[in-house]
Amino acid sequence: MNHYEEQEARKAALKDWLMSLKEGDEVAIPDRSRYNRAPHITTVLRVTATQIVVKEYAQEVRYNRYDGTRRGTGFATLKPVTDEVRAQVKRANDCDWLRTLTLRDADIEKIPPYVLGRMRDAYNNSMALHNTTQHHEGP
Repeated sequence: MNHYEEQEARKAALKDWLMSLKEGDEVAIPDRSRYNRAPHITTVLRVTATQIVVKEYAQEVRYNRYDGTRRGTGFATLKPVTDEVRAQVKRANDCDWLRTLTLRDADIEKIPPYVLGRMRDAYNNSMALHNTTQHHEGP
Protein backbone atom coordinates (compact mmCIF):
# COMPACT_ATOMS: atom_id res chain seq x y z
CA MET A 1 0.00 0.00 0.00
CA ASN A 2 1.48 3.37 -0.99
CA HIS A 3 1.42 6.54 1.12
CA TYR A 4 -1.73 7.90 -0.53
CA GLU A 5 -3.61 4.63 0.02
CA GLU A 6 -2.50 4.51 3.66
CA GLN A 7 -3.69 8.08 4.17
CA GLU A 8 -7.05 7.33 2.58
CA ALA A 9 -7.42 4.18 4.71
CA ARG A 10 -6.74 6.23 7.88
CA LYS A 11 -9.31 8.83 6.81
CA ALA A 12 -11.89 6.12 6.14
CA ALA A 13 -11.23 4.47 9.52
CA LEU A 14 -11.55 7.85 11.28
CA LYS A 15 -14.81 8.60 9.48
CA ASP A 16 -16.22 5.16 10.39
CA TRP A 17 -15.28 5.75 14.03
CA LEU A 18 -16.80 9.26 14.02
CA MET A 19 -20.03 7.99 12.48
CA SER A 20 -20.25 5.25 15.15
CA LEU A 21 -20.04 7.68 18.08
CA LYS A 22 -23.04 8.02 20.34
CA GLU A 23 -23.97 9.85 23.52
CA GLY A 24 -21.79 8.76 26.43
CA ASP A 25 -18.80 7.59 24.34
CA GLU A 26 -15.35 8.81 25.38
CA VAL A 27 -13.26 10.84 22.95
CA ALA A 28 -9.84 12.50 23.12
CA ILE A 29 -9.47 16.16 22.24
CA PRO A 30 -6.27 18.19 22.00
CA ASP A 31 -5.44 20.14 25.14
CA ARG A 32 -5.57 23.89 24.57
CA SER A 33 -3.21 24.90 27.38
CA ARG A 34 0.38 25.66 26.57
CA TYR A 35 1.71 23.58 29.48
CA ASN A 36 -0.09 20.28 29.18
CA ARG A 37 0.49 18.70 25.78
CA ALA A 38 -1.49 15.52 26.53
CA PRO A 39 -4.98 15.18 25.09
CA HIS A 40 -8.04 15.68 27.26
CA ILE A 41 -10.54 12.82 27.58
CA THR A 42 -14.17 13.86 27.56
CA THR A 43 -17.61 12.42 26.86
CA VAL A 44 -19.92 12.87 23.89
CA LEU A 45 -23.00 14.80 25.03
CA ARG A 46 -25.02 14.31 21.86
CA VAL A 47 -24.68 13.56 18.18
CA THR A 48 -26.57 15.12 15.29
CA ALA A 49 -26.48 14.27 11.60
CA THR A 50 -23.52 16.63 11.08
CA GLN A 51 -22.02 17.33 14.52
CA ILE A 52 -20.59 15.69 17.61
CA VAL A 53 -21.10 17.78 20.75
CA VAL A 54 -18.73 17.28 23.66
CA LYS A 55 -18.16 19.02 26.97
CA GLU A 56 -14.81 20.76 26.94
CA TYR A 57 -14.15 22.05 30.43
CA ALA A 58 -17.22 24.18 31.23
CA GLN A 59 -18.63 24.61 27.73
CA GLU A 60 -20.19 22.60 24.94
CA VAL A 61 -18.01 22.36 21.86
CA ARG A 62 -19.08 21.13 18.43
CA TYR A 63 -17.01 18.94 16.12
CA ASN A 64 -17.69 18.04 12.49
CA ARG A 65 -19.02 14.49 12.31
CA TYR A 66 -17.41 13.80 8.93
CA ASP A 67 -13.79 14.64 9.68
CA GLY A 68 -13.70 15.26 13.47
CA THR A 69 -12.47 18.85 13.25
CA ARG A 70 -13.62 21.44 15.74
CA ARG A 71 -16.26 23.75 14.27
CA GLY A 72 -14.85 27.20 13.66
CA THR A 73 -11.19 26.22 13.89
CA GLY A 74 -10.57 23.28 11.59
CA PHE A 75 -7.37 22.18 13.35
CA ALA A 76 -8.44 20.51 16.62
CA THR A 77 -9.53 16.97 15.82
CA LEU A 78 -11.34 14.32 17.87
CA LYS A 79 -9.39 11.09 18.35
CA PRO A 80 -10.29 7.69 19.77
CA VAL A 81 -9.31 7.04 23.39
CA THR A 82 -6.55 4.42 23.21
CA ASP A 83 -4.21 2.95 25.82
CA GLU A 84 -1.55 5.34 24.50
CA VAL A 85 -3.85 8.34 25.03
CA ARG A 86 -4.69 7.15 28.56
CA ALA A 87 -0.96 6.79 29.30
CA GLN A 88 -0.30 10.33 28.00
CA VAL A 89 -3.08 11.72 30.19
CA LYS A 90 -1.83 9.82 33.26
CA ARG A 91 1.72 11.04 32.74
CA ALA A 92 0.56 14.64 32.30
CA ASN A 93 -1.57 14.40 35.45
CA ASP A 94 1.34 12.89 37.39
CA CYS A 95 3.68 15.66 36.17
CA ASP A 96 1.11 18.32 37.11
CA TRP A 97 0.77 16.77 40.57
CA LEU A 98 4.54 16.66 41.04
CA ARG A 99 4.84 20.34 40.07
CA THR A 100 2.38 21.28 42.82
CA LEU A 101 4.34 19.60 45.61
CA THR A 102 5.95 21.89 48.11
CA LEU A 103 7.41 19.73 50.84
CA ARG A 104 8.30 21.35 54.11
CA ASP A 105 10.97 19.84 56.34
CA ALA A 106 8.28 18.68 58.77
CA ASP A 107 6.46 16.88 55.93
CA ILE A 108 9.65 15.19 54.74
CA GLU A 109 10.41 13.94 58.25
CA LYS A 110 7.06 12.08 58.25
CA ILE A 111 7.96 10.03 55.16
CA PRO A 112 9.22 6.57 56.14
CA PRO A 113 12.89 5.93 55.22
CA TYR A 114 12.06 3.05 52.84
CA VAL A 115 9.70 5.33 50.90
CA LEU A 116 12.34 8.07 50.66
CA GLY A 117 14.84 5.48 49.42
CA ARG A 118 12.44 4.23 46.77
CA MET A 119 11.68 7.78 45.68
CA ARG A 120 15.41 8.53 45.35
CA ASP A 121 16.03 5.27 43.48
CA ALA A 122 13.11 5.90 41.12
CA TYR A 123 14.36 9.43 40.42
CA ASN A 124 17.94 8.28 39.85
CA ASN A 125 16.81 5.44 37.58
CA SER A 126 14.63 7.74 35.49
CA MET A 127 17.48 10.26 35.11
CA ALA A 128 19.93 7.48 34.15
CA LEU A 129 17.46 6.16 31.57
CA HIS A 130 16.89 9.67 30.22
CA ASN A 131 20.64 10.27 29.91
CA THR A 132 21.18 6.90 28.24
CA THR A 133 18.45 7.45 25.63
CA GLN A 134 19.73 10.97 24.90
CA HIS A 135 23.23 9.69 24.14
CA HIS A 136 22.03 6.89 21.87
CA GLU A 137 19.53 8.80 19.75
CA GLY A 138 20.82 9.63 16.31
CA PRO A 139 20.08 12.62 14.12
